[in-house]
Amino acid sequence: MYIIIVGCGRLGSTLAKELSIGGHDISVIDHDGEKLSVLGSGFNGSRFKGVEYDNDRLLKAGIKQADYILAVTSDDNLNITVSLIAKKIYNVPRIIARVGDPSRKYIYDMLDIETICPTQLGVEILKRKISEKNIETQSFFIATFLASTMAVLWLSRTGVYADAVVMFRRVVYNVLSAHTTTGFGSVYAR
Repeated sequence: MYIIIVGCGRLGSTLAKELSIGGHDISVIDHDGEKLSVLGSGFNGSRFKGVEYDNDRLLKAGIKQADYILAVTSDDNLNITVSLIAKKIYNVPRIIARVGDPSRKYIYDMLDIETICPTQLGVEILKRKISEKNIETQSFFIATFLASTMAVLWLSRTGVYADAVVMFRRVVYNVLSAHTTTGFGSVYAR
C-alpha cells in the first residue's frame, strides 16, 4: 500500500519506520527537516520538507496514488486541513487523523474524518489497568472469604477446635497463608 504520513514527530516517525519495514511504500511530509532526519539512513521511504498542506508538496509526495493519508502532527488544525484536502480534493480512499486535544474530537466527527486519539487511548489503557488491579483484589477477598467460610463450617462439624474464636483465627490464617503462599499453615493432626 502507498501511505503518506503527515508529521514526523515521535508518532509519525515510529509509524513510518514500522510501516516501511512491513513492506509498505511510505512518504513522510514535515515542515521541520530535523524531524525528517530522525528517520535515519535505513528508512526506505521518501521524505518531503515543506508546509504539510501545500498542494505541490502533496503532489510530490504522491497524494494522487495514495491509499492512505495519516495526518499525525500534534496540531489539530493542521491535521484537519490535510485530511479535508485529501478527502475533498484528491479522494484518498482512507484518511486517519490524530486528535491532539480530545475536547476537539467533535470537529473531526462533524467533518466525518476518521481519528485516533493517543491521549484518550492512554487514558483508557490506564483505567483498564487500574480496574484489573481492583478485580484482582476483589477476587482475592472473595476467594479468601469463601474458603474461610467453608473451612469454618467443615471444622465446626468435625470438632477439631473447641473454641470458635481459635478455630476462626486458625482458619483465616491458614487460608490466607495458602492463598498468598507467604507461609505454612498448620492444622492439628486430629
